[in-house]
Amino acid sequence: MDNQPHESADSTANSTPHNLESHSQGSVMFSGNQAFTVNGGTFTSVTNQCLARVPSDFRMIPLGDIDLRHEIQVDQGVVGRRRGQGCIRRVYSAKVQSRKSDFTVAMYQGDGAEEDWRQAIAEHVSIRHPNIIQIYGTVHSGGIYATLYHDELVPFRQFLDSYRYSHFATVYFYACCRADFLAAENYVNFTFQQPLGDNYTAWIRRSSGQLCAELIPSDTLPPVFHYYPLGILCSHRISSASDTELMVVESLTMEEYHDICFLNLSQFRKISIFTSTTVNLGAIIACSSGDPLEGPVEIAYTPNVDFCTPRWQTTKGAERVVMENGWARFKFNDVFNDMFKLDIWYTSSWGPWLSQANHIFQRLRIMSNFDDCVLVCGVRFSFEILGNMEEPPAGFLFLCPLEDFKTSPFSYHWPDSHAFWSLDPSSADRLTLEEATRLGFPTFHCTTELFGHSWDDGVYKGLREFHQGKGFDPYTQDLTRGMKYPLYRLMSEVNEAEEDWDADDESNYMQTSSNSDADAPRKDDWDLDNESNYPQTSDDSNAEACSEEDDNNSDSTNCSFRRARAV
Repeated sequence: MDNQPHESADSTANSTPHNLESHSQGSVMFSGNQAFTVNGGTFTSVTNQCLARVPSDFRMIPLGDIDLRHEIQVDQGVVGRRRGQGCIRRVYSAKVQSRKSDFTVAMYQGDGAEEDWRQAIAEHVSIRHPNIIQIYGTVHSGGIYATLYHDELVPFRQFLDSYRYSHFATVYFYACCRADFLAAENYVNFTFQQPLGDNYTAWIRRSSGQLCAELIPSDTLPPVFHYYPLGILCSHRISSASDTELMVVESLTMEEYHDICFLNLSQFRKISIFTSTTVNLGAIIACSSGDPLEGPVEIAYTPNVDFCTPRWQTTKGAERVVMENGWARFKFNDVFNDMFKLDIWYTSSWGPWLSQANHIFQRLRIMSNFDDCVLVCGVRFSFEILGNMEEPPAGFLFLCPLEDFKTSPFSYHWPDSHAFWSLDPSSADRLTLEEATRLGFPTFHCTTELFGHSWDDGVYKGLREFHQGKGFDPYTQDLTRGMKYPLYRLMSEVNEAEEDWDADDESNYMQTSSNSDADAPRKDDWDLDNESNYPQTSDDSNAEACSEEDDNNSDSTNCSFRRARAV
């Protein structure tokens, strides 16, 4: 090695301020030394062996200057997040020596820690926005890699808990977070020409109460916000419950309020039912756990719904050929031990139900346990092709088109013939079940699942108060008519003469009032403490009672939808 001085590490850092790569060992091992010669040998720099370069605009904080105050429970109680093989990420609230501000520290340890640490820095290195986490400095010491962020960050769900004392406080919080999300979304879209979407982790800045996005996907889905602003002026501070209710009623439109109720205050539900059941999209069902064999009870419906136009999906992505008659053809070798799904989703507005829900409940004398009632938003028809074959037969699977499932503009049901095997690619020679079994083709295992949303008593109480605050009687359909929404009808009013139930036995049915609104109880008459007469939700019991395995051993009508009977 010659005796010429080498470029210092500082000058190198300044020449590439945004280079996150480590320096080569040779460039810094003898930095600043002169007038000596090294002959032969292989040398390893211990001091700078894994020195990771970070942008010079951020401070390199000594590990000893960081005072960890408490660990932050990330993602609903899961401590840390496993980023790579053997790498653990933990998050802490911290103080830094000589600084009055609060900080949040993300600390990486284990195999692959440096790579994950660098990736997280790279995601935020060129970003500066109040609604996106902001880097203050970095740490690298003894196998510990950490990034310090400005402010104490609180997990979104944890911060939300402080607003749950009031329905309108919760609505106000979500409205303010939507404004913050849109600000972050617009910034990310402008900077990277791509939407933020749900590829982020939601935090709240303790100092300001604002939503703050970390550009790393969360282990749990972040809150959902629509991509348009609300007319509410957010201060992120609430003076009193009454003031908050007044602010929400005066600031939000009916559509905006309903959006928040649907997107942020509903509970997603998945319910297994018998394959013999006809599903009405947009219908309202009551899920009773009192007698699981009764299954869900349809209480109301609207015939004016829109839905998506799906096609069969496979877990293996098997190639299909669509025939002239609409049937889809698959090669048997491509679908063996595969699962097929047909998802049909309700795409109409949720406003129609939320605008008249209390009217329907009043008509049916439903006074509590409102979360037992589910708005049916989707249905999944699926079947598996199972079997053990060393030499599967050469043949084809044919699946029927969506139209064959449709029994009315809003009703769907497994068709009598939804799939069959054939040795002929044109499907001219359809094999019977006996022929297919004899040739070695496997049988089908079919299931049906409902997807929907429900709301608790507090949300429906908030709907009543919000509608009243806007000048509408929540126990009528005046608001629904004013917004030109389709009206819901009681299932007992639909072809009542064709209902198949015992007129002398009323014990198994949810009772309804007469068709007159005047006969229904008003809010003051409701006994919210008396739950004995109302169904209670239990997804597990419905799934158990309505499982496909029980379908062959039980009367399937016991788990089909039944209609609420009028008295």
